[in-house]
Amino acid sequence: MPNLIHYLDFQAKRHPQRLALSYGNNAFSFLQLHKLVKSLAKKLRASGIKPGHIVSTQLNNPPLHVAMTLALLHEATISCSVANYLQIPPEVPVDFYLVDPEHLRGNIPAEKCLLIDTPWIESAVCQTSSDKAYDYSIESDLCRLILSSGTTGTPKAIPITHTTLASRCFRRGNLEPQLGCELSFFDVCSSIGFYAIFKPLLTGLPLALPFSYEHSLTELSRLKITNLGGSPIHLTEFMQFIKLPTPNYLQLISTAGSHIGANLINQIKTHLCPNVISRYGSSETSTMAICSGEDLLRHPGAAGYVLPENQLQIVDEFFKPVPSGGLGLIGVKTPDMAIEYFNNPKTTGEHFIDGWFYPGDMGYQQEDGLVVLKGRQSDVINLGGVKVTPNTIDHFLLEQPGVIDCATIGFTNALGIEELYTAVVVQAGTHTSQLSKLIINQLPPIYNSTKLITLTAIPRNAAGKVIRGGLKEDLKHLLSK
Repeated sequence: MPNLIHYLDFQAKRHPQRLALSYGNNAFSFLQLHKLVKSLAKKLRASGIKPGHIVSTQLNNPPLHVAMTLALLHEATISCSVANYLQIPPEVPVDFYLVDPEHLRGNIPAEKCLLIDTPWIESAVCQTSSDKAYDYSIESDLCRLILSSGTTGTPKAIPITHTTLASRCFRRGNLEPQLGCELSFFDVCSSIGFYAIFKPLLTGLPLALPFSYEHSLTELSRLKITNLGGSPIHLTEFMQFIKLPTPNYLQLISTAGSHIGANLINQIKTHLCPNVISRYGSSETSTMAICSGEDLLRHPGAAGYVLPENQLQIVDEFFKPVPSGGLGLIGVKTPDMAIEYFNNPKTTGEHFIDGWFYPGDMGYQQEDGLVVLKGRQSDVINLGGVKVTPNTIDHFLLEQPGVIDCATIGFTNALGIEELYTAVVVQAGTHTSQLSKLIINQLPPIYNSTKLITLTAIPRNAAGKVIRGGLKEDLKHLLSK
């Protein structure tokens, strides 16, 4: 099918002076964004980048990262945005690395490295280009590798074809109609942030990238933002700057990536917008289910109702369906799901089984079809023979006043015994001793021995999920002092 970048050509002709992209004090009309993307594409082509090349990007400048990603699409490459906390897995044969000075590392082969510094950018934007975009010629042509760290921090490359990209973008547009400007807190490195950059191309409506949480608050009115998206931790940090109901144009706030607590939902509904939804999905499958704020309040841990075009099953350890309403491993099918991990048959075989994808989530489905999550299979912790999930503590603490963020893991002590540790980020005046008493008084006895440790931030990936491998390293460092 024709390259999606042609929609940028279309919008530049149809709405040349309309705002397309905003970041802080930087604003790009569709004509300006079109010119920038064409100029970058011309420079990339002259540098030897060709259709089908795998090109990784590590760029700290958000609007440049967006424009470069679109320029790589223009050239029919396979782009791969790399977050600061990740390394490209060895099974991905990168042809070119696009890095800014902050990310220049000695382990990048010089012949494959393009340093995207000020001289490179200036030499690109000073030239105009009428070069035609390359099309992805067949349905199986890849256009993107999305790195998913899951909760372990170990990256897996998820191959996305251009056909799949188009399908997911159009589906997302139908699920969340956009009537004005959208503000997305998700980074381009995440799948959600990646799909967000195509909304201006398909709708002719602008996208705002967050300069800071405080600045984003002023943008709500200035840009008349109607749609806002972010992970629960994004929204929690944003709400720190909102103490009273704030006049705005918001019509929908959507969240994804992890559990959102009742306190946060109520704050958002009271101070920002009554229409809150949560999307359950993954980079491998895109959106699988959607849950309203009301259902989230009535059913803590709810993932939502499965979209009509998707399929979901709950299975046991032998991948056999469990009885109706039974707890088990969640398996899903979606029309545009990936079918493998890139060059990684071992991990593919663990998650893609008989046409189903198993993200590792445990849960059950109610009689009315609502799917409720009960944690991840890999996160189950064995405490003296009793299996527990971190969600119980995390969901409980997130509802307590003064708790900004938290994450629970199992940590093996010097005697080889696994113990529960919960890292918490709290507001000034909130003490872990108070939280420990609440755990003892209100949760089952198995959680009484949970040890609380205060951190300034919980390590999370671009989608807002806890990087448990990184969290364990942080705790190991603290406990060794």
